[in-house]
Amino acid sequence: MRTAAARRGFLEAKLRALWSEIAGAEFAGISSPQKLSTARGPAGGLLRLSVDGAHAPQIQLMLPQLIERINAALGPGTVGRIQLVQG
Repeated sequence: MRTAAARRGFLEAKLRALWSEIAGAEFAGISSPQKLSTARGPAGGLLRLSVDGAHAPQIQLMLPQLIERINAALGPGTVGRIQLVQG
């Protein structure tokens, strides 16, 4: 259990540290990663992403690109889905 918890905490911290590079300056200012839930198998984990309400449609169009960028930075299969939450 400790290994899994440490890994998840490490991935969340790394994602937050790299968020401006992954999302780009424009989107990093209006969104921030809240929680990364890892999952076993090819489906990947779930990322809860906090977004300013008015910018949610803009971010939603970019979700496939964000998933690709996150997986490139953190490893394949890290994120399979992104859930937007108003922040």
